[in-house]
Amino acid sequence: MQRNKRDPLRVFILPDRISNEQRLVDRAEEDLLCAVHLLRKPPFGRYTPAHVCYLLHQSIEKWLKVLLLYNKGKYPKLHNLDELFQNVIQSTDHHLSNTISRVKDLIEEVDEWVESSAGVWELKILDRNFQDNLRYNKDDPNDVQVWVLLKCAFKIRKIVKRIIVRSQ
Repeated sequence: MQRNKRDPLRVFILPDRISNEQRLVDRAEEDLLCAVHLLRKPPFGRYTPAHVCYLLHQSIEKWLKVLLLYNKGKYPKLHNLDELFQNVIQSTDHHLSNTISRVKDLIEEVDEWVESSAGVWELKILDRNFQDNLRYNKDDPNDVQVWVLLKCAFKIRKIVKRIIVRSQ
């Protein structure tokens, strides 16, 4: 069967009990892959870190929601990564919560570095207004923020996939 260009990119299939949320996974994958594409092949030769960070933030947010959905059967309708990380950490076993906490710690370290560095863009990733500030701030995120978000997005994705695959 030939795929339509408008069909969602199905890289990972959710188990039957939560398959009605497959679109969330599809979008998380698309956000991550689009961010990587913007990094590797910037449109018009212009690197756009704000767009890359926005897509990475979206991907992390969606993967955390998939994990909450898998663990609790639901997820909160919010966009704050700090709150989502806290929800995931509270809803998982000790080993997994430690793993997720280490990913969150990476982001917190960068936020602290950004906050303490003179002349560096002062937008914290875990701030509740990150997405709005990202879209409307006159400054762009710095490269450290971009690469940490990229690393965290891939780590969260790997953790969620591993958990779901192992339990099937």
